Amino acid sequence: METKKKSTNEKIAELKKRIVGCKDPKLTEQLLNQLLGLHKSTFEMNRLLDIPLSEVRETIDFGACEISRTIRGYLFTAKGGMYTFVEYRMTSICTMLQTLFDLHSKADKTEDENAIYNAFSSAVLYCFQCIIFSSMNEETLYGNATDILRRFEDYANEHYNNAKPAPESEQDIKENIEEENIARGLEAIADAPLPPEENE
Repeated sequence: METKKKSTNEKIAELKKRIVGCKDPKLTEQLLNQLLGLHKSTFEMNRLLDIPLSEVRETIDFGACEISRTIRGYLFTAKGGMYTFVEYRMTSICTMLQTLFDLHSKADKTEDENAIYNAFSSAVLYCFQCIIFSSMNEETLYGNATDILRRFEDYANEHYNNAKPAPESEQDIKENIEEENIARGLEAIADAPLPPEENE
């Protein structure tokens, strides 16, 4: 007969009953540890974003929003209630955000460096706040979406569709000639008549 698998809540309720009726201190401690483990797993299963303050390494406060560097990635927080978390595997975005932190932490910035930092930080903040700007009305939403697509098409045309071939080095030319010679040799072998079979 197949036994019904208990839910987490049923296991918690059962443990509570056992703890209340338990007279053995060691067993009570074991049961309490099991109960705490179940509570923790329930908490972890029912969350999407949880970043302990102990994981935050550095934060730049821009007033209405802030960006934090954590041990798992970067967290953009709009103080009105929007969070965007970028894991380290999104390397290109993380590189840009790390550049922002590097520029921010540089002491005694020159006038030019300060201008670069202000321009770069503004650009990053505008991009992360894009959803807030787009929520103003439908016209702004479609306008922002169109601008994003236009920029993507410009990038694709420059780097993929109309990419200029890189000039070949002497080594590339030698390797190409060798590959062509090997290919010709293999073709000649494939086209050559088979030798007559020897009579046994």
